[in-house]
Amino acid sequence: MKIVIGTKNQHKIKEFKREFEKIGIEVAGLEEYLKDKDVPEPVEDGATFEENALIKAKYYYDIIKVPCLCDDSGICVEALNGEPGINSARYSGGDDKDNRDFLRKNLKGKFPAKAWYNCDLVYYDGEKTICVNEKIYGEVIDEERGNDGFGYDVIFYYPPFNKTFGEISMDEKNKISHRGKAIVRMVEEFQKMGYYKK
Repeated sequence: MKIVIGTKNQHKIKEFKREFEKIGIEVAGLEEYLKDKDVPEPVEDGATFEENALIKAKYYYDIIKVPCLCDDSGICVEALNGEPGINSARYSGGDDKDNRDFLRKNLKGKFPAKAWYNCDLVYYDGEKTICVNEKIYGEVIDEERGNDGFGYDVIFYYPPFNKTFGEISMDEKNKISHRGKAIVRMVEEFQKMGYYKK
């Protein structure tokens, strides 16, 4: 079985490959199918993470006709009523560093700030739709720590490890992260349906 991960983000693709290839599911990124096509990004106008993940999965399936798995993830901060939430990737209108700086600015010195990473992961194959949700709780801190990870990882502090997500290895992160846990949940769903090699 082959699944297309609806992203061009190589960090995310690596996370998916690690788990799915263990059960015999081949994983491909969007670029493998869209490299010769001029395909615009889908309009993520859903009100929730799940809605946006489903929009992406259906959009890419309709184009390439291969089962698609898409996630919508982001960081939610309690003091900001859940912001940036579904707007995490485009919070400042700039890159990852701009987003982190904008978040810290909006917190106005209220550190550490309780926060959680959310991941809604959706599978769509033209007939079946499977949705799973996972979260990981921590704090946003007012300094960047670590060189690994991406997005908000270097300011997302995880108390049980006494480290930010930017200070832990990918293997450590995959075991505890919102996306890592969602991937494991999806693998379990696939196993229930027999989508794996025994």
